Amino acid sequence: MFFIVGNLSAQNTMTDVVYCKNGAVIRGTIIEQIPGVSLKIQTADGSVFVYKMEEVEKMTKEANTNQLMNTDNSDDMCFRGISDAGTFYQGKGSYKGGIWATTLLTSPLIGLIPTAIAASNNLDATQMNYPSQELWKNQEYRNCYTQEATKKKNNRAWTAWGISSAVWLIAIISLNAVAGSM
Repeated sequence: MFFIVGNLSAQNTMTDVVYCKNGAVIRGTIIEQIPGVSLKIQTADGSVFVYKMEEVEKMTKEANTNQLMNTDNSDDMCFRGISDAGTFYQGKGSYKGGIWATTLLTSPLIGLIPTAIAASNNLDATQMNYPSQELWKNQEYRNCYTQEATKKKNNRAWTAWGISSAVWLIAIISLNAVAGSM
């Protein structure tokens, strides 16, 4: 009987831990899992995170240290902001379509114009897609989330320019080869 009670007590000290490929580590309780598709994990502060299984590196159960995230701890809030931006920011404000169109229809040199504009513009709160208004009120969280989302936006803009420039170059070379063979 003592073994059973001790075992049940040990189970209460375990928590689910999700390690994401983007470096995020989420501790809480997995509340839903669709094998091979997605999972939902609820953290101690009540936040619910949804991940596609392709974003998850591994899932474990670990000893619960009973440490709730303290919203006054700037290191924790900064890490959470960076992690959340990697998960929730969807690239709004990167103007990928405009960069592609301008570069392909004109030239990579002219395509630099919308790319530079996209990279220099600041994101506003409507483009952020942050997960919680309560977290967003924390200055450290907001700063780190915004910084990471801006990096992600700029990366998408410059990647769009690079790929569209390569496509433009291949198209020009192909058209010249076809014209030269006639």
